[in-house]
Amino acid sequence: MNKLKNVKNDEIMPNILEGFLKKGRFFVLFEIESPILQNMETNILDNAFEIQEAVTSHNTIPAALAVLDKQNEPTSFNTVNFAGKLFDKNHLNVLYLSGKSANADNIKRNLKKCIEYGIKNVVPVTGNAYDFSKIKNLKKSACFDSCHTLHIIKKEFNNSILFPGATVNPFKYEPDILFSQYFKLIKKLNFGANFIVAQAGWDMLKYQELRWYMNERDYNYPTIGRFLFLNQKKLDDIQKNKCPGIFISRDLHIILEKEKKFSHVQFASAQWRRLQIIASGLKLLGYNAIQISGLNSAHLAKTALNKINEAFDELNNFEKWLQAYSDHFFRSDMAPFEHRYYLYKNLFSEQYTNEKFKDKKRISQCSFMMKTKFKLAKKLFSKSHLLDPNENKFSKTLLMNCKSCAYCRLPLMHYICPETCPKGLANGPCGGSSVDGHCEVYNNKKCIHIKRTQIAAWLNQIDILEERYIRHPNQGEKTKI
Repeated sequence: MNKLKNVKNDEIMPNILEGFLKKGRFFVLFEIESPILQNMETNILDNAFEIQEAVTSHNTIPAALAVLDKQNEPTSFNTVNFAGKLFDKNHLNVLYLSGKSANADNIKRNLKKCIEYGIKNVVPVTGNAYDFSKIKNLKKSACFDSCHTLHIIKKEFNNSILFPGATVNPFKYEPDILFSQYFKLIKKLNFGANFIVAQAGWDMLKYQELRWYMNERDYNYPTIGRFLFLNQKKLDDIQKNKCPGIFISRDLHIILEKEKKFSHVQFASAQWRRLQIIASGLKLLGYNAIQISGLNSAHLAKTALNKINEAFDELNNFEKWLQAYSDHFFRSDMAPFEHRYYLYKNLFSEQYTNEKFKDKKRISQCSFMMKTKFKLAKKLFSKSHLLDPNENKFSKTLLMNCKSCAYCRLPLMHYICPETCPKGLANGPCGGSSVDGHCEVYNNKKCIHIKRTQIAAWLNQIDILEERYIRHPNQGEKTKI
């Protein structure tokens, strides 16, 4: 009874993060990953408490925690329970909720727990990739898409209690995969997301591009930029493609290789300066916060806040910042040499601008084979989503590589089976693909959502990619066209 009473009282308490985002007050989030069960008896929770105490008591820049649900395996501790022990009703904190190995019932239980613990700020994510050795054993619809979770929050939970966000990866350098990311982001915002979190990267042109694109579309949502504080191990992991969606250009690779030859102190010093430049740049480009990964102690978190505060004083206008950014990266190219697409040609010419000169390169044309296959599939399977999934099974397997789903979504997906995606995503791509759109799991194949985007552009149906919700096979009634 007391617990219910506390929850009701908590519902009317102001959400600090929501207030900061509306007022444009810049803040900092420090990432903490949910632990695995065998480590829960160690000092992991104590360390997390120390970091939270350090950042919330700091008197320069408002700061809090972002708890990542990156594991979601049988050996992982429930992330909501972990956050519930940690957050103590600090409504600047953020919880990331993974859809890996999840279903609608799992997600609903975790959302109810969030409300019980007073956790308001929830960012649904699809989840990281499965181990390559387990690919053959993947079940159908292996991940519960972030769009599904947002749909549940909007439909079944009180939005005054939960304050959901949406993620996007702007660090794509081909039009097809970049627009696929943006179209899915618009869909998430249409489903009720209140703020945006951008993937980590070092190319500030891409951060500005995201802000310009959203402003141009009149989706003026508050945005948080992620920053990855590098150490030697994390740098090695990125270079070995163990961090899907995070990219280092050839020029930046050369810079980092030189830094690796420095002493530990010098290497760390270069990373602190990089944090200062990225944080100042995000603030000047209109971002509301920076979310920092890789600082796992109270001492490092305090140091980060001091460094960021110093940078805000030093780089207090766009011209000073742009010079510092250029000097630090030696005017290096942050894009891959073979893929360097930017939506706007005059990025960095101004801090903000209303006149944007777009690059003329757009979404690629469908091949003759893609068009032919689409027309044939439409003729044969246009009602498949309304029929028994075994109807026309042989033809669907032969032509569409049918995976025998609980219900067929081919007509809703421009006749591309979502189960040919290793995560089973139907509402748009994850953020883990390579810069040119190769799947993070099947890295010899392009993301299926690139093909779908090309077909939708050919049919002049881009709006469908932003508006149509395609339900999970185990989630409620069938989607109608």
